[in-house]
Amino acid sequence: MRASLVLLSCLVSTPARADYQVNLAGTATALAPSGETIQLTGGGSFDPDAQVVRISGNFVVVGRDGAPVKRGTWRAHQLSRFSAWRGSHELGGVLEVMATLVSESGAIDQQRMRFVCTSNKPPTVGEDEGVSIGTFVEHDSGMIVFRRN
Repeated sequence: MRASLVLLSCLVSTPARADYQVNLAGTATALAPSGETIQLTGGGSFDPDAQVVRISGNFVVVGRDGAPVKRGTWRAHQLSRFSAWRGSHELGGVLEVMATLVSESGAIDQQRMRFVCTSNKPPTVGEDEGVSIGTFVEHDSGMIVFRRN
């Protein structure tokens, strides 16, 4: 009975802890074939083993003419995969999640989101630094930072 209580106590009282942090250093932008640009800010944490993700931020979609078309918030709600490139001091890799975008008008959209940090990138991998989401697939600017907790 006592062993069962100790085990139950460990299972109940041990909080889920994310293994990694991801941050968009400043604003990251990506381009869509339509000529629109999305500007993203944000960050958070994730644990690929437990499939836990707590990443969120803000977005602005800018039209071809440079005027804002839509703005709002985004939140990752499902971790799809994380492939790490480890080095002596830095961590790079690819993180893929499903994200929900909520515009100021209340419109809700779910899209695949992909973060790429090129630190320690193997020479055979053809990835560029940045973030992409939905049809905004061409990385334009911005830096992604992964850290292990």
